Amino acid sequence: MKYWAYLSYAHADEQQARRVHRRIESFRVPRSLRGQEIAGQVVGARLRPLFRDRDDLASSGDLRDSLEAALRESGALIVLCSPAAATSKWVNQEIRTFVAVHGTARVFPLIVAGEPNSGGEDECFPPALRGQGLDGLEPIAGDLRAHADGPRDGVLKIVAGLLGVGFDAIKRRDARRRQRTAVGFAVAASLVAVVTSLTALYAIEQRDIAQVRRGQAEDLIGFMLGDLRTRLQEVGRLDVLDAVGEKAETYFASLPAGEINDHALEKQALALRQIGEVRLQQGQHAAAQRAFSASLAQFEVLAARNPQDAEVLFERSQAEFWLGASHYQALELDRARPLFERYAQSAAELVALDADNPDYRLEEAYAMSNLGSLAVDQGDLDAADAAFTGAGVIFAELASDSPDDPNLKFEVAANDSWLAAVREAGFDWEGAARFRRAAADAHAAVTRATDHPFHRRIEAEAWTKRARAEFALGRVDAALEAQSHAIALYDTLASGDPDNLEWRVHWLSARTRLNRLARFATATEHATAESHSAFDELLAIAADDSDNSMWAGEVASAGLDLALVRLLDDDPVGADDYLTRITPLVMANLSAAPDDHITARQFYELAVLQQLAGGKIAVPARTRLAERPDQLRANRHLAALLARLDGDAEAAEQLDEIVRQAGFQSPDYRALDALARR
Repeated sequence: MKYWAYLSYAHADEQQARRVHRRIESFRVPRSLRGQEIAGQVVGARLRPLFRDRDDLASSGDLRDSLEAALRESGALIVLCSPAAATSKWVNQEIRTFVAVHGTARVFPLIVAGEPNSGGEDECFPPALRGQGLDGLEPIAGDLRAHADGPRDGVLKIVAGLLGVGFDAIKRRDARRRQRTAVGFAVAASLVAVVTSLTALYAIEQRDIAQVRRGQAEDLIGFMLGDLRTRLQEVGRLDVLDAVGEKAETYFASLPAGEINDHALEKQALALRQIGEVRLQQGQHAAAQRAFSASLAQFEVLAARNPQDAEVLFERSQAEFWLGASHYQALELDRARPLFERYAQSAAELVALDADNPDYRLEEAYAMSNLGSLAVDQGDLDAADAAFTGAGVIFAELASDSPDDPNLKFEVAANDSWLAAVREAGFDWEGAARFRRAAADAHAAVTRATDHPFHRRIEAEAWTKRARAEFALGRVDAALEAQSHAIALYDTLASGDPDNLEWRVHWLSARTRLNRLARFATATEHATAESHSAFDELLAIAADDSDNSMWAGEVASAGLDLALVRLLDDDPVGADDYLTRITPLVMANLSAAPDDHITARQFYELAVLQQLAGGKIAVPARTRLAERPDQLRANRHLAALLARLDGDAEAAEQLDEIVRQAGFQSPDYRALDALARR
């Protein structure tokens, strides 16, 4: 099932529907219940997503196709019962449509107003629920009215029904959580009472205005940063997400400073973070950093005001991560490190507050992984291996506790990918290939389970990296198969959101890489013209954002792929043309991040191809490589080629023997070595 439940309600009850939706999706499921399967749904940490249509249908006697599909893909039906719902033909039709597909066992009526089975104007049940109604249907699951269950217990009864457990068990769990914060709430309530008493006269005058504005804020932010954001992420609509964040930020900018309380400040910070995430995916690193920096500043204010509030601390940690990630993607590793270290400290504080909270333990593992990725890029493989091994232990434990949670399986797969990167940096390609295969297969399973664009994008990257590892071991057919799989995934992503520049760039780069692999496959032709067109588009994208080091790196990778193919096709002039166009990009990235391993590898490969194409001297690259033993270790094959081109046959043979002993059998290395020996 795609949704935990379909929330059916009349337009007049929209405010109640929003509150019920928010309360159910924010309920934290007890760990003892997670991993179970209920009505086709695997129980995770939260009961999400729920489907909530926002408006009654204006025409036609049938449900729209999209709503019918949502009813089919929902594991339960929650009906908000009120006099308005009782007269809504759409609510009644939704009930009957759901029951026709799923039966009555998972229908949960929730009274919000009126009286059940009264037969008068205050009747709250739609016809399908009245009297005998539908066979086998328990008429009342919860009652939000003050004299009945009340808002809290009424929703908890629905939660208990969705989880298939007794209300008392859920009630006790909720009571324990409330008890932990009862003292704080009591003190806060007392203070509020005193202040309210002292300012009663003024409050009467201002109350209506404030309530209207708070209501507007709740409607806008609750929808734009909640339901709508989730739906748009699921379909990968980056363009609309951009507009959502901008609209939210514009609204907050219009509020007087005195009316931005902690709640509003938090929503404003979240809006800024959303803007930053979109800018990052668009490759606009500077704009992303500005948004993330502003978001972090606001969360720091909130954390200072609420030092014991774990949720505020959690959101601050996310702001620290995103600002660090924006610097990391811009190859500003020295600026990323202190932010990742702050994020790790925040994660440790969260675990100290609640060591049994799986979400906080996840943050601890993420923080380890971030520091590990920095260590890989900077050549500290021992530190990297320790970080990823530690993170892997946490991911594996959490995945074991929730074996059907695809998100935890995703984290295990992502960690395998990083362990592969550590082995690649150590020139252990057999070990790297084992982890790459495991990671790609695991990511594929996650994508099948979730059908989420983010998981599909990460899976595509995993197959591209698997292709590189297979090619390094001389397994050309396996490399081609993996690369083709990645391109198919990028095709799907690009068709869903043509404006997502990040996906477009990776798709173009993947196609030029396929051309390089196909050059060594006897049964496959490499499409040079199509790859050249892809390269030109990549170059144009990079030119439009000259400060984007990520785009520059993708262009450099594509140019190296195509230059190598031209060189092996006995076209040194064509090869030199590609190399000339990418040289400024490679040198700019190398200057910005001299310790970054990917950029360094591109520089050394550029030096090899330049000399083979045009006779340029390779000594500066060889000297630089000798001064950096960590980069030498990761690029022994390029070091061997540079030595041979420099006329140092003895050093070249020694390095070539090390390369052979490591099992490195990349066909392009052997082809370039043959050219260098001429």
